[in-house]
Amino acid sequence: MNVFLPHNFNPVNKITVEITNLDDRGFGLDGSLTRREWRQLCLEMFLAGKSVFNSWQQTFPHPDSHKLPPVNFDISVINNEDSSQSIRLGWSGQNSNFIIDLTNQEFDSDLFLAGYVFYYGVMFSGSKFKALASFDNTVFHEDAYFIATTITSGVFTGATFHKGALFDDSIFGSNFSTYARFNAVASFKRVQFSSFALFQGTHFNWASFDNATFIGNADFSGNTTNNRFGPMSFAGSVFNGKADFSNRVFEGATNFGKQNGLSTEFHIVPLFHNCELHQDTTFESAKFPEPSGKDETDVRAYNTLRLAMSKNQHLLAEKAFSRYVLESERVLASGNDYCFFTIYKFVSNYGYSFWKPFLFLILTPVFIAAIIYGLIDSSKENCLLWNESCSIDLVLFTNSLKFSILQSLPLGVDKTSESLMNEYFPVSKSQYSFITLVLLQKILALIGWFLVGLAIRNLFKIK
Repeated sequence: MNVFLPHNFNPVNKITVEITNLDDRGFGLDGSLTRREWRQLCLEMFLAGKSVFNSWQQTFPHPDSHKLPPVNFDISVINNEDSSQSIRLGWSGQNSNFIIDLTNQEFDSDLFLAGYVFYYGVMFSGSKFKALASFDNTVFHEDAYFIATTITSGVFTGATFHKGALFDDSIFGSNFSTYARFNAVASFKRVQFSSFALFQGTHFNWASFDNATFIGNADFSGNTTNNRFGPMSFAGSVFNGKADFSNRVFEGATNFGKQNGLSTEFHIVPLFHNCELHQDTTFESAKFPEPSGKDETDVRAYNTLRLAMSKNQHLLAEKAFSRYVLESERVLASGNDYCFFTIYKFVSNYGYSFWKPFLFLILTPVFIAAIIYGLIDSSKENCLLWNESCSIDLVLFTNSLKFSILQSLPLGVDKTSESLMNEYFPVSKSQYSFITLVLLQKILALIGWFLVGLAIRNLFKIK
């Protein structure tokens, strides 16, 4: 079978798995084997086919009857880039003597494992599947370790994991496809999906994809028979392609926030259509792309998230997604609508900036208008302020600034403003240009104060 690999697929994992006790004895059904010999026997039985492999496990002593001393199935997971992140993992619990140890094996040919049953725990950590690895309809009754495993092409359709499934630090090549059931913990921390990752209809009781990287599209959508998620975490993950979570019911806390100092990143707007998000769902610090403007897909996607956050009373997240909705509308608009959206964005960041409207609509007009008021009322004709022959009338400018400030304040100071106008500008008060400037400044200030109040309302989640 020919397996397509993307040009950016790098099968070299930065994580190395080491076994330090290969020559220790006590392994095997009677305790007479070294770990090296037990690993070789496990490999031979595994490659002999499902009938031989399943029957072989049936010969294992019952856990209540065997009297073998416990053995050590430890492995060292070494981070080649940061040795301080290296850890040592052991195996404990029932049946620990008979772990199927396939650590650090290399499989060059296609593997079709339909019908395989792992009655005991299995360790594939550090192994390399260089061709197709099809775990269709495989059953794992105990924990399955795929830590730092490289799988060129993996298929887990119909697989069932009754206990924990650990894929941490693994690399998947051309595709990863699973329509499986993870009935316990499923961990995909720091996994790299080098191409398409298909989890459509997969059942997760609890799963973590913290700091995972999805180079291609990621499909986590539900279907008519299986659409429920337990607690999930995608904190610090990077989605380079389209991420689809549609038709899912998130029944537990869901985290799209930050992990190990890294924020979740979506390079394409994710889809959450027809989803029910748990009340404890967070997108805090998550990074979303600016709308592409190609069609209404981004508008609908962001609007779905806005409505979901509104339903859950996550007001701050709701306002954030509202901004994305408006930006999506802006890039699709044309003519006057585009100009309106652009101005709204520039002067207030769609109602989320306090300083922008204060600066552009209140503070800046105060100084500009003060200068113009003074120039209109100046008795020095044809005198430009920067000419050496002219000097600035500080009294006139101070009076103009006071008057300009009053025009920028909310209603209620009209009498004071009128008094100053009669005192400082007795001639100008009837001039058309002077009155026009006053009205213009008042309109800008009114809009500015409204947008300042809107920003305060949005930022402090005031209904």
